[in-house]
Amino acid sequence: MAAAAIGIAAERSIDVVLVDTAGRMQRNEPLMRELAKALADNATPGAIPRLIDGIVLTKFDTIDDKAGAAVSMTYTTGQPIVFVGCGQTYRDLRKLNIEAVVSALLK
Repeated sequence: MAAAAIGIAAERSIDVVLVDTAGRMQRNEPLMRELAKALADNATPGAIPRLIDGIVLTKFDTIDDKAGAAVSMTYTTGQPIVFVGCGQTYRDLRKLNIEAVVSALLK
């Protein structure tokens, strides 16, 4: 699915493709290798690699105990969390509410 979406985006000159990584945690090496292969297979030879501009953090409505991981992501990448998912659809994407993160960290 991701490969098809990337191909269609390229054909239509769409700059951004959101890909659901389906729970690929960094500690799960086989799933991370699969994700890396999918990205490499769709890279354009000679193209300038794109870097992370921002993070979309899903399941934010259920991460009370993982707010520290959200802070760590921004620290590690040097990039902001630009949207958080608070549901199952694109309409459930919200701008990050810093007060909510601080509240979760202080619980």
